[in-house]
Amino acid sequence: MFRAVCVAISAGAMLTGCTPDNSTDGNGNDGSGSNLPGRLYYESISQGHDIETGLVAYDPSTYTEELLLPGDDVRDFAISDDGQFIAIVSNSRAELVAFNRYDLDEISISDSGEKYNVPIRFSPDRSQLAYNVDYWADDDLRIKTSQGLEYHITSDDLDQITGDPPFSWDWLDDSTIVFASGNTLFKMTDLSSGQFSPVYQVSGDVDLGNVSVSNDGTRVAFTEARPSVSDQLGDVFILNFDSGSVRQMTTDARARDTIWSPDDSYIAFAIGMRDASGSPHLDKCTRVYALPVSVDSPVNISVDSFEPSVKLERILGGEREELCIRSRSALYWLED
Repeated sequence: MFRAVCVAISAGAMLTGCTPDNSTDGNGNDGSGSNLPGRLYYESISQGHDIETGLVAYDPSTYTEELLLPGDDVRDFAISDDGQFIAIVSNSRAELVAFNRYDLDEISISDSGEKYNVPIRFSPDRSQLAYNVDYWADDDLRIKTSQGLEYHITSDDLDQITGDPPFSWDWLDDSTIVFASGNTLFKMTDLSSGQFSPVYQVSGDVDLGNVSVSNDGTRVAFTEARPSVSDQLGDVFILNFDSGSVRQMTTDARARDTIWSPDDSYIAFAIGMRDASGSPHLDKCTRVYALPVSVDSPVNISVDSFEPSVKLERILGGEREELCIRSRSALYWLED
């Protein structure tokens, strides 16, 4: 996919304290692990434990985290659907690097004067990378291919439609991107022409965000939020592309980073501690919940009341605690 330039990333050891206990709760049959498939990837933080944290792969069957990259090296990240390639943004946001997770061949795709931010998304075939560029205060959706081609959606492209830049996006297939701007979801099926069309619109002063297309390509999850709330924190919805029907999944959740399970039976999302204005406390624990897509009505989720969703947990020092991720971490859920 990417040519080799340099190797400057360290990949690492398992986190310590990973022996499950035998207690029983709603997350697993007998406390030995949950029934959730695959692995989740995110930036982990510690709750008072003397451990190294950073980008990890989490196994819900054992409640354990495998450290992939130390926290000091990562501001934002993405991982390909097969788990082979990782893209990271430096702490300064001035460098975007993609590399092979197994041999660490690396390429920098940074350009002078630009700042990089989430969301970062590999196309399903890993030949293209979609990411956010903040250039002179102008937010763009940038798509770069392994052949060196670039495509853009800029704030100017949307100025007469929504008046907002592209906020969030995901790949429907190797040539189609679904993205949110203001109160509208768009689909772009021809990257070279930059042409796009609306697929769903909400009336009123609402921001759509946290776009995530299901693995089978039939649905898209997203959040609806008030524009005054940072990071498009809101309730989770699902749009069926074929029928156009929309279903509300949560109520009063202030969720972000919706992501489908590998079998499309769950949607995971992050909910963190907030201040009075709704902004996340950067030093507080952000929790991850997995909600069955089959729920009949919207679920109101709190720390103590979340069923039928699963509140993800990890085991450290022989004890189980709620899983804690960085408040602005991306969230990926892969089959491996």
